[in-house]
Parts: sequence; structure tokens; C-alpha cells
Amino acid sequence: MIVMMTLREMVRENMTKFVLVFAVILALMTAGCSPKEEAPSNVKDTASEASESNVSSDSEPAPLTQAYIDQKVIAARRVADTFSLKLKAELKAAMEHGSAEQAISACNIKAPAISREISASQNMKIRRVSLKNRNVANEPIGWTKKVLEQFEAEKQRGKQISNLEHHELVEINGKHVFRYMKAIPTGDACLARHGSEINPEVTDKLQQLYPDDKAIGFQSGDIRGAFVITEKF
Repeated sequence: MIVMMTLREMVRENMTKFVLVFAVILALMTAGCSPKEEAPSNVKDTASEASESNVSSDSEPAPLTQAYIDQKVIAARRVADTFSLKLKAELKAAMEHGSAEQAISACNIKAPAISREISASQNMKIRRVSLKNRNVANEPIGWTKKVLEQFEAEKQRGKQISNLEHHELVEINGKHVFRYMKAIPTGDACLARHGSEINPEVTDKLQQLYPDDKAIGFQSGDIRGAFVITEKF
């Protein structure tokens, strides 16, 4: 009887130990196998977010920077000067070897050719406009007319014609368009073809080439018109 009681107590004690050991093992296994907590998928890594923030705030597309626009203005001035020098050379040659009538013919033929040549080489479109245009193709409309009127107002306030220029960057149909205008002064050499006293031969030639001519009656120092330079990108 005493032996049976001892055996029961030993079994009871061993079962208790077994249960405790099993509970400990189970707890350890559960802790080791539980997955790590992950950050929600919509939370960005702090370093990556800071990097993206720096890119978007510290840099902007080149066409929108002031330095880029300044470069375009310099290039446009150079294009306008090149056109002016080439056309003056053609007119001077025509006057020296002919007459004012021949200079008009030279301008009629050479000016469009010079414009096409420079536009192709510089990737900028150049043309001329005037409030008193000679060629119907040079009639100002829209923004070019507004700028010419602005030039006239600034001249009346005493600003030098050589300093009259305008530039802007606009967006048209999803593309950036750089637009530049520079005033053209009326020089003494222009008066034979654009002044108030034009000889009959020149008048006849003008009527022949430009039946809708309005580019007369200018005086030296007037604004003859303006160069218009545009570039899309």
C-alpha cells in the first residue's frame, strides 16, 4: 500500500514537471516563429522620402530657370543683329551699284531668304513686323501688336529705341514657346524708301511690289518696326 502511494506521487510529480517543460518549450517555439511586424505598405522609407523631396524642391525643369531664359535672350539678340547686318549689307550693295528702286527689289527678294537661312541655322524663327507695314506678311497681330504699341509708349516716355526689347516664356498646346521682340529704329538711309519725300520712281516700284504699302511717312528716329524671334521646345 505504501509502495503504491509512492508510485502515484512519483507519477504525479513527473507529470507536473512534464507539463511545465512542455509549456516552456511551446512558449519558446511560439516566440521564435512569430513573424516580424512590418511597416504598412503605404508608409515610405524616411531616407527615400527625404531624397525625393530634395529632387522636387531643389531642381526644376531647365526651361523654367532664369539662367535658361537669359541664355535665350542673348541668343535672340544675336539672331536679330545677324539679320540686321546681313540685310543692311544687301541694301548697301544695291544702293552703291544701282538705285533706291534696286534696293527695294533686293529687300523684297533677299529679306525672306535671309530670314529662312538664319531661322534654319539658329533653330529660331525670325521675322519683322511693323504698325506701318510694307509687306502684308509683316502685319502685327495679337501679342506682337501689343508689344509694338508698348514700344511706342516707352519711346514717348524717353526710352532709347536701342533699349526697347521684350521677351516672355509662354505655354501653347503643351509646349514652351520663347518669344522675343527688338525695336528697329528708322535711320537716315531708310528715308529714301520710307520717308515723307520719296521720288516718283521709287513710289512706282513700291506700288508694283507692295500695292498695300503703309510703310511711308517715317522720320529719322521713329520706330520702323521690330524683329520677332520665337522658339518652341
